[in-house]
Amino acid sequence: MSRTDAELVTAFRGGEDEAFAELYDRYGDRIHTFAYTRLRDESAAARALQTTFFEVPFRIDEVGDGDGFRPWLFGVAGRVIAV
Repeated sequence: MSRTDAELVTAFRGGEDEAFAELYDRYGDRIHTFAYTRLRDESAAARALQTTFFEVPFRIDEVGDGDGFRPWLFGVAGRVIAV
């Protein structure tokens, strides 16, 4: 059974690196597609994906209890794309 975003966020905050990997596996393709649709450039979309997930550990506390992880992550990606 897969864990919820909130469970993964809590596990990641507790030091479980595998939880970060699960979040990446769950949302990496979606963030890449989101970035590519806006940028229309494969290299730029790949950089946006990398930068978005690079920021996650530094900003994870913004997500609160983790229930809003998905919209928060897309918000981070949107800000990365806009730069």
